[in-house]
Amino acid sequence: MAATAYYTDIYKSANVPDSCCPAGITLAQFTSFTAGSNTYLADTIYLARMPAGAVLVDIKMQMPAQATITFSLGTVTYSTGATVSATNIATGVVQTGAGRIALTGGFQGTTLVSTTVLGTVGPGTKFTVDTGILLTNAGAALTDNTVIYFLVLYYMDYGADMAFDPGP
Repeated sequence: MAATAYYTDIYKSANVPDSCCPAGITLAQFTSFTAGSNTYLADTIYLARMPAGAVLVDIKMQMPAQATITFSLGTVTYSTGATVSATNIATGVVQTGAGRIALTGGFQGTTLVSTTVLGTVGPGTKFTVDTGILLTNAGAALTDNTVIYFLVLYYMDYGADMAFDPGP
């Protein structure tokens, strides 16, 4: 069976700040994904969109009490839909039981998430173009009605002039 792509509402709505957002203020995008009975291995879930100039602070996820979920996090160029890398944020994350995962730490079940799964894109990465964040299911099919909660924290960096005020 061919892999399927799923798009969360926040990814589709492209609800991101424009140039009127104060520089340096921490922003958040929150969404959830509910797996259907047909969410299989290699399926991709497009979770959130980072605007050009966004600096990643952290990504936090809450995983359900499904037996095991294995996944990778990566990026896609939003304007073209071209995957930059399906694993440049994290690869081969294995979540056993319920738990919370973050790029800056977290637990899978009762075990601390290993830093060995982290990729080259992480806290402090500045996106120069509108960039989507995607999750690739790298393990077994997700259980029907499995809900994954996803939160990305970031701030806007307008360049050298962090006191930038676009005015009315």
